[in-house]
Amino acid sequence: MLTAEAPFNALFIAGLAGQSIADAALAGGGFRVIRAGDADEAESRLSCECFDLLLADIDEAGLRPACALAQRPGGPPLLALARRVDPLDRIIALENGADELMSAESDPREIASKARALARRSRLLAPAGARPGGSGWRLQAVTRQLTGPNGERVSLTPNEVALLDVLMTPPKTLTGIARIGEALGQEGPCVIRVRTAMARLRKQLDEAGCPRNLITTVRGAGYVFNGEAA
Repeated sequence: MLTAEAPFNALFIAGLAGQSIADAALAGGGFRVIRAGDADEAESRLSCECFDLLLADIDEAGLRPACALAQRPGGPPLLALARRVDPLDRIIALENGADELMSAESDPREIASKARALARRSRLLAPAGARPGGSGWRLQAVTRQLTGPNGERVSLTPNEVALLDVLMTPPKTLTGIARIGEALGQEGPCVIRVRTAMARLRKQLDEAGCPRNLITTVRGAGYVFNGEAA
């Protein structure tokens, strides 16, 4: 049996003139659309919110700034729109990082269908992609990065991704040593391995300038990720 999809979150970069494109194509199509007036505003949005799709009216926003946003680690796919599109334009857009370039004059239903296909693909990657943490912390497992609310960016090993995934689900709750050991693939006694892995993770967080109390130890019980609840 098919289940209803939750609305997709789309960030649309365009001036006021371009907003009608998104309204016509995506209204009632299962999208929650947030408009950003330029690439700088879009970058600010992307740093603190999770989006399934990035749309850009490149006649207004420019192709390169939009593609640069889409190529951020863990960034959403980019559907670029332009009023005139020829084969060379499409090649240039794809080579610069866009996932698709379509004419803004296309049938709105076609734009909406392509947007849904890209957003659905993005969401399918979400369990191994961007997992919201507390207080703006995001774990991006595909690119193995943790990003923080103040611009912190930490490169992680696969084990560190597994650690943070279990600690941040949900944040501000005690995660037991046995559960962490299971996340690391450890069978049987795991205290020493968990302590070693936590020490390495904390070193990574310290070197990236993360708060020292981001993860605290509950002696003999486990660990707590201290980000505020989102």
